[in-house]
Amino acid sequence: MKNRFFNVVMLFVMFMGVLAISATLSSKDVQAWTPPASNGAFQCSNGLPTAVIEWQEVSVPYPNYIREYQLRRGVDVLAQGARLFNFTDTNVTYNTNYRYMILVVLNEEKKWKEQDGGDVDTGSCIYIPSVNGPDTATVGVSTGPYTTSFIYGYKPGTVSREMYRVKDGVKTWVAGGSDSLSTNVTFPSVGNWQVCAEGHIYESNSVTGSVLDANRCKSVTVTDSSYTVTGATSGVFGGGTISPTSRTITSGNTATFTVAPTNSNYEINSVTGTAGTGCASVQLKSGTTNDYETGAITSICTVTANFKDAAVVPIDPDLTAPNVSSSETTVNSGEAVSFSGTISNIGAGDAEASSAHLQLSMSGGGAGPYGTLGEFSTPALAPGASAQINSVSGYYTYVTPTDYQYSFRLCADIHYPSLTGDIVESNEDNNCSGWTTVTVLGDSNVLPPACDYFAGEPDCGTYVDMSGDVTADDCTISAGNNSCNASISWDTTNPEATSAVTTPTNITVGTGNSGTATYTVAYGSRTFYLYNNGELLDQDDATATCASGTTWDNSVCVANPDPTPDLTASGSSPTTATENVEVTLSATISNIGSASTDASFSNFFQVATAVDGGGTITDLASTSMSTLPSGNSNVSSKSYTFPSTGIYSVRACADKTSSAGGGVISESNEGNNCGVWTTVTVDDELNPIDGGWTEWSEWSDCSVSTCGQTGTQSRTRTCTNPVPQDGGADCVGSPVESQECSTPACGDTTIEASSTATYTGRPVTLTWGSDGTSCVGTNFDTGGAVSGSVEVTPNSTTTYSINCAGATIPSDEVTVVVKKRPWFIEN
Repeated sequence: MKNRFFNVVMLFVMFMGVLAISATLSSKDVQAWTPPASNGAFQCSNGLPTAVIEWQEVSVPYPNYIREYQLRRGVDVLAQGARLFNFTDTNVTYNTNYRYMILVVLNEEKKWKEQDGGDVDTGSCIYIPSVNGPDTATVGVSTGPYTTSFIYGYKPGTVSREMYRVKDGVKTWVAGGSDSLSTNVTFPSVGNWQVCAEGHIYESNSVTGSVLDANRCKSVTVTDSSYTVTGATSGVFGGGTISPTSRTITSGNTATFTVAPTNSNYEINSVTGTAGTGCASVQLKSGTTNDYETGAITSICTVTANFKDAAVVPIDPDLTAPNVSSSETTVNSGEAVSFSGTISNIGAGDAEASSAHLQLSMSGGGAGPYGTLGEFSTPALAPGASAQINSVSGYYTYVTPTDYQYSFRLCADIHYPSLTGDIVESNEDNNCSGWTTVTVLGDSNVLPPACDYFAGEPDCGTYVDMSGDVTADDCTISAGNNSCNASISWDTTNPEATSAVTTPTNITVGTGNSGTATYTVAYGSRTFYLYNNGELLDQDDATATCASGTTWDNSVCVANPDPTPDLTASGSSPTTATENVEVTLSATISNIGSASTDASFSNFFQVATAVDGGGTITDLASTSMSTLPSGNSNVSSKSYTFPSTGIYSVRACADKTSSAGGGVISESNEGNNCGVWTTVTVDDELNPIDGGWTEWSEWSDCSVSTCGQTGTQSRTRTCTNPVPQDGGADCVGSPVESQECSTPACGDTTIEASSTATYTGRPVTLTWGSDGTSCVGTNFDTGGAVSGSVEVTPNSTTTYSINCAGATIPSDEVTVVVKKRPWFIEN
């Protein structure tokens, strides 16, 4: 019993000793993570955390019961001994979470006291070395990755880790959670952004307030993406325009182009865009007639306007003389008669000025032979317009001892005696009016006319014709003026009334049957008309031009400046390049001035780190160019290696050695030496594209045309579908292919005409062939050939025949019907 009691007492004492030891092993007894700094925080140096662990003496009650102390780090024994001791541990490296324990051995029992490596406020550190990722980005494009890592000396509490983008103080979180973050970032607007990493350690697993913080940021320049949209034309050369020829469009926006034919002879065939791009959906813009708008632009593309010849609908005039009348229908022998009538344009087209004739028949109703009484001027007539034709008073007389009848009619668009016209009409058979008959009462006291009117014998009758001419002299305009004085002179023969010279706006320049005057003519031309009794007798143009050494500037004639050169630079090429691969920058230097440079000069290129000359601009070394005559061009080039991927812009400047230097050539315009900025996309690797053949063209015409012969024909293709790019392979094979061809075997004798109906004076082509040995033609010459063609110009309906010796069928013929245009012969 005594021993049992003793044992209980000893156990109690030992238990109390352990409790006493446990009570004394507090955080103040084990000072962990204690650096030399006075603030007691974790020490971060050279990008890595370091720390010092210091073990201090421990004082416990009942020391005689303690057999041994141990200081452990995890399972490692750092120090041990029977008595108290001091210990310093420097073996603490980055991102290590140590747990320190004190082992107290009481007799045979081992008692552990675990002690964390120091309180949070005196023993923790968080460190962010850097944020890594691209320096530049494009609005709306996922960019990255942006990466970082978080380094801790110790993490006793709650730890938060985030990455965010920030601009103008506004944060947007994009990632978080792990010790090593990696994420892409999409920037919503242009400007200077920062991508930041931020970490916090909170005491005692609380997020009410951080004890230690760290952050690190990286600056990123964010710009808009933009693409070049090109306007091009195709189809009939010169058929129309598309403007502008190039536009720079921010990604997602649309581009508008104006498409217009050159004139009414052309029309728009189609407007299309590059397949697979925003240009492909180009269409006519609502509410417009020639503005075309693309879809959203997300890449470089081209809008092509295709033009074709407009459908030509012949619109011809049609001149008629619907009526004619005489002053009297019954007259006495020797009594004069006057005539009047109307010329009308009943066609769909405008008729130029022409001539009309009054025709006389020496029988009533036009039954006998007829000739002309006179020619009258007809002014230009619009569709539906008419002109009055009046003869001179007492125009025609006839003397006869017995009653007699003659007749007359008015014909439009005819000259005498050729009986040809000037106007091509839709109907050449309706130019003349009907015949009007005049009865002459005989006088027994006069002799009958023993004459032939159509031989020009004067006794058959007389007529008087009125005529006139006006002359308008050209004049020159002196510098500083916009008009000059033109001299006008005129004269009238056999006037019916007083003549007048007028302008198109009916301003009277002068009156009288002859005379001179001056009239102020503005730059350009002015027409002057001579009228008498309502009849246009003549017209002439006076042209006012700038005097030598002056030029019209749309308001006055100005003295020409001394001729000077003017140097410009085009956009540069290429538009793509590869990082760290040398390319040749090139641009065309043009002299658009009026004189040669008369000396060599220097050009240079600029490279900018953003589109449109944004970012950092670098001037490349200049290169020399020899004398450039007026109107000539030459190519300037420079080798350059882009150091990194991204979007750059390049431009060339003429007659300059740098952006700070001036030129050596005195020019008419010193402000247009630099070309536009050309966007260059730099990639990190080449993407070779092999060349591809286009489809074969149509076969060419056979090299022979004579029947029964053998020749050759060919077709071609080009290596442009696509063109080899970036080191891609050329097309394999030949671009030209040939084959034999032959004309049909010679057969029976044949002759054909290109047209079997024509007008007077228009040519027709005859073509013949035969299997004979020689051929002879009627009304044309074959030269003995058995096949061939010849052009003939028949004046009347003609039959052309051919007869070939030795032929299976020896002969053939063709008839060409000739329409008289505009002969007025009534049968």
